[in-house]
Amino acid sequence: MQLRRYDETLMTNCEILAQIDFTFAEPLQESVTVSVFTTAGIKVQNLSLPQGTTQSSVNISSLPTGVYAVQLHSRQPGITGSVLIRKQK
Repeated sequence: MQLRRYDETLMTNCEILAQIDFTFAEPLQESVTVSVFTTAGIKVQNLSLPQGTTQSSVNISSLPTGVYAVQLHSRQPGITGSVLIRKQK
């Protein structure tokens, strides 16, 4: 999964994932927070990507099968976004 540098919602359904990979076209100008939520809105993971990052990943292999919302938040324009994923065994 690649995130674009534009403010938009990305949807990915029915994927079998053990980790979520992020690739940025340019190094981050400031830190970015990656949060993973259940469909009930419970935050199950939180990760901070430091300034200068161009690639990173979030390991979701320990999460139970289900649907999750992954959100990126930053004050840097064009970095905020979200994706829905379905984790299967």
